[in-house]
Amino acid sequence: MFLNDLPDECLYLIFKRINGLDDLINCGEVCSRWNYLINRRLFHVKYLTGVPSSSYSVDTIYFGESDALKDINFWQLLPNVKILDVPRKNEFNYEDLVNILTKSKSIKGLIYHPVLTKVLARYCGNLEMIATRYSKIYFTDIIINCGTKLKQLYIWYLSFRHLERFVRHLPNLQRLHINDTTGETNYIYNGSMLENLKILEISLEPFDRLNIYAGFHLIDFCPSLVSAYFNVHGSNGVFFDESVKNYCLRDLVIQYTVYDCSHNWISLRNFLTKFPNLRHLAVRGNQNLQDDHISELITFLPHLIILDLRSCYGVTQQSADDIVDYCKKNKRFISIYTKSDQPINLDWPELSDCDSRICSTFDFMRNCFLKSFDQLPLLMDSFS
Repeated sequence: MFLNDLPDECLYLIFKRINGLDDLINCGEVCSRWNYLINRRLFHVKYLTGVPSSSYSVDTIYFGESDALKDINFWQLLPNVKILDVPRKNEFNYEDLVNILTKSKSIKGLIYHPVLTKVLARYCGNLEMIATRYSKIYFTDIIINCGTKLKQLYIWYLSFRHLERFVRHLPNLQRLHINDTTGETNYIYNGSMLENLKILEISLEPFDRLNIYAGFHLIDFCPSLVSAYFNVHGSNGVFFDESVKNYCLRDLVIQYTVYDCSHNWISLRNFLTKFPNLRHLAVRGNQNLQDDHISELITFLPHLIILDLRSCYGVTQQSADDIVDYCKKNKRFISIYTKSDQPINLDWPELSDCDSRICSTFDFMRNCFLKSFDQLPLLMDSFS
């Protein structure tokens, strides 16, 4: 049987497995039948990326060195693209990017190199999702121009001090990812409230690991927060307001990246009691946690279902055995994981540990809970 003897649906399924833009364009030039099926394939594309990968979703196309996207007429074949991933400054010049942003009304998310910030400041009015590196000169202009529409902000090198300056322009922000290497881990945020924020992801890297860690304090400015991820590089103490409770938080990850710089149990316990409705908790790499602490933890978190304590070497199999006994007596269900090689996603297959710059669902548990901070997606499509 020849390839062209296959029915249309079989050919279309084959074309759905092709993720290179130039390859699809070449296939579309074979004949009118293939051209129709390729156009159908392009019609359903949601994400365009310039980053090569061995595992693209069917919604994603890799444009690589292709010049096709610079032809504005070609975008008529891509009416449903929502996110454009331009990680390197030499993939589009200013004029090309301006044409794309002004002509393609479907693009709501942009991952871009900071050198493009200047031009984007004038043509970003339709964007609702941004991932980039903080640029002191022009970034505030972007926030002012599209801030009220902005729902996701993933940004490198942004400190709490900088966040305070423009947070008032982000009333509808739903996800905030900050990766700050300025060393100001002890800076206490005192800006506007993030009333609608659902997901918060923070990594603060200190110059001095004896500093007080104030990253937890930002959570008190997020009354609607459902999910949080803190990547802690080490500190001598921690600052937060114990009196402020958050009854919305369901998912929490605290990842310690430095072996001998973990918060002590008293500080951690006082922080966790702020979230009485917590259901999914991961505390990874804390060397101060012990078995007797875990017995106490499950009593003040009555709704806990998943407890991930991998790489906490003071927590042993004894904790797992004690939780089994506790659940039998109190008619509760808690899955606890203490060994580094325990594959949690065998028990919870809906949770992903695969790298992906763009995820098709706005779902913290699915896309973030099992991953290290560096693996977190740049953007999650909140419109799927």
